[in-house]
Amino acid sequence: MSRDAPDPPPKNGPWRRVWARLGWGGGLPSGASAAAHSRLEQYLAFSKAVGQVMEHTDQESILLESLCTLAVECTPVTLAWVCRVEPDNSLQTLADAGDTAYLDSFAERRSGLPADHGPLFRVWQEQQPLFNEPFSEGPLRTAWRQNTRPYQLRSMAVLPIHRDHQPWALLVLYDRDQRGFPQDCQVVLAGIARRVSEALEDWIGILRERVAREHQLLLGTALQAAEDGVVLTDADRRILYVNASFSRMTGYTLAEISRFGLHHLQGPRTDPRTLTEIDEALCGQGFFNGRLLN
Repeated sequence: MSRDAPDPPPKNGPWRRVWARLGWGGGLPSGASAAAHSRLEQYLAFSKAVGQVMEHTDQESILLESLCTLAVECTPVTLAWVCRVEPDNSLQTLADAGDTAYLDSFAERRSGLPADHGPLFRVWQEQQPLFNEPFSEGPLRTAWRQNTRPYQLRSMAVLPIHRDHQPWALLVLYDRDQRGFPQDCQVVLAGIARRVSEALEDWIGILRERVAREHQLLLGTALQAAEDGVVLTDADRRILYVNASFSRMTGYTLAEISRFGLHHLQGPRTDPRTLTEIDEALCGQGFFNGRLLN
């Protein structure tokens, strides 16, 4: 039996703009219209709302918090939780929403919840989603099973989330219905987890590019300020960069020395043996450290 749709969020609540973009006029359907919404329609609305969030943010924390909040507000899910399995096999919370008192009931809540060889640990190891795991049987530890009773949690869905092509977190949803995640809803949830993973993959790529640009800017600033003359070339010895000290020492700008080549600086006292040593070092993928008089 499906639980009724949740009450609409406050008129000025944090998700008002999301609902408005979805054409719901600032709130979820209520009353008779809510009862007409099937469980699948609710999960499709959840998927659409998550997509809207991903279009408007590239921040990991906002995405995860939105994922949990929307799961609770759009679907019959009682508790949504994103956690990560740490090296010591504890479960670290990244985001949660709904009846989080269940998670707070564990003494280890602040330092990382305990993990056994139950559903969460199994999904983490096998990287395959799991649905409708019963709480009354199976390998769950006594503490996990006993803590569910006051909250009437009867089924769960656990889906792996990836980042940087590695297992990264788990999306865990709890429902009071013993068969809270039918096959059609499982397909929708698997699609949501996949899209979240793809977004995280894209964002970490963007972050790496941003860090690389910042490093390049920092390197360029340091080289430009260096007192020694600096020249950067590619493998074909095309000149890519000269710093200000080089131009002051030689009188050549980047455009000029690029046109002439570094050999233009050589004079009658330039040692040809040293030039040969430099060539051999570069051809052998090695390095040269020495002096050359130009």
